[in-house]
Amino acid sequence: MAEQDGEVRLLTLDEFEPAFPVSPRNTDALDRRFRTLYVEYDSLVRTGGNASVCRAHNAAGETLGVKRPWPVWEDMDPDRARKTRNVVTSILREEYRAQRAVSLLRGFPRPLGFGFSDGAPLIVMEWVEGVTLRKAAPTLPHEFDRDGRDLGCTGETVSSLGIAVLRTLIAADRLYPGIVHRDISSRNIMLRTESRPVAAQAASCDFDACLIDFGSAAVPDPNLPAFTVLTGVARRGTPEYAPPEMLARDLPNATELRRSPKVDVYALCSVLYELYCGHTPYGLAATPDADPYQVKVSGLLPPLTPHMPAEQELCDAIVSGLAIAQDFRPDAEMLLHRLEAYQENCPARSDTYVGPSTSGGVAPAGTSESTLMALDPDPDDGACGSTTSPATFGSSSMATLPTLTPDM
Repeated sequence: MAEQDGEVRLLTLDEFEPAFPVSPRNTDALDRRFRTLYVEYDSLVRTGGNASVCRAHNAAGETLGVKRPWPVWEDMDPDRARKTRNVVTSILREEYRAQRAVSLLRGFPRPLGFGFSDGAPLIVMEWVEGVTLRKAAPTLPHEFDRDGRDLGCTGETVSSLGIAVLRTLIAADRLYPGIVHRDISSRNIMLRTESRPVAAQAASCDFDACLIDFGSAAVPDPNLPAFTVLTGVARRGTPEYAPPEMLARDLPNATELRRSPKVDVYALCSVLYELYCGHTPYGLAATPDADPYQVKVSGLLPPLTPHMPAEQELCDAIVSGLAIAQDFRPDAEMLLHRLEAYQENCPARSDTYVGPSTSGGVAPAGTSESTLMALDPDPDDGACGSTTSPATFGSSSMATLPTLTPDM
C-alpha cells in the first residue's frame, strides 16, 4: 500500500525476506526497519525502461534505495497479468540474486532484502550517493590541443578509471559463484561521493567506482541453467557498449559465451574508448536502423589515436579489449596489468591544455578546477543500483523491455 503525502509516500511491504541471517528474536526489529518505508517519489526518483529506483527512509532514519518494476500488467486481463507479473518477478529475483553474490564488495550496492507491496516485487538496497560516469565525464580532466579542440579525457584519468573498475570485476570473479555484470556502461558506473567529492578523486586519479544496475547480470554457475532458458527473457545489455556475443541472435555456444567475464572487459573498454576520444567505438547513434551485431562484426573499428605518442600503449590496451572474438581479448587481470604498466611509464603531458570540458567542447581561457569542484550528486542520475535508462553521453538508447522470446 502506498499513500501519497506531498513528495514522500508511505510504502508498506506485505512480504519481506532479508538478504542476511536474522535471529527469530529479532524478527520484530526487522519488521520495524523494513516493513514501512517513506519513499521520495517526486524529488529523487530514477526512472528507466523496466524499473524505477527511489531514495527512501525508514522509521530509524536510515537512507535506503527501493527498486520496483513498472506495473506493466495493470491494464491486462487477469490471466495475462498474472503471467506477466510472474515474469517480471523472476527478472527482479535474478537481479537480486546477482547482487547478493557480491554483497560484501564495496564496488557494488549492497542488497538488504526482497519483498512485495500490493503484489508487486521490489528490492531494498543500499543507497549509493554519487554521480554516474556519464554525468561526471565532461567535468573530468580533458586534453585540448593548441587550437582548443577537446581531445577527450586525459590518459591518466582514463587508465585510473579503468583500473578502479577492473579491480572490482576481479574481486567479483574471485568469489564463488561471483557474477558477470553484462551491462557496463557510462550510466552504470557510479563514482561514490560519500567520502570524497569527484573533484578530489579526479585530482588524485584515485576513483571510488561502483557498478550499478544488475538487470542483465548473470551468476556463472555451470550447475545452473541459463536464466534465459528458464524464462525466455533475453537480456542483452546496452548496444553501444555490449560485445557481439551479447547482441547476436543465433550464435553457437551463446550461453557459455555470455557467461564469460570477458563480456565485461569488452564493455569496459568501450567506455574507456569513449572517455578517451569522446565517442563510442562504433557510433551506433549515427546509424539507429543498423543491426548493432552486424556493425560490430562487419565494420572496421575506428582507430584510437593517442593524444601524444607515449600514450599508444594505453590505446593498444583499450583496443585489445574490443576484439570481436573472446579468445583474442585479455581477461580483466591482463588488462589491469597493461593499464598499470602504462601508468608506471606515464609521460609528463606535452603542451596540450588540461582542464574540464565545457558544453562546447573547448575550454575557455581561465577555466580551472573550480568547474570540477562544482559537481555534486545529480538527482536525475543513477544511484544505489540505478535503472535501465538510456545509457549514453553521445550514443544510442538501450532497449531493455523484457523480450519474451526464446533466446540464450
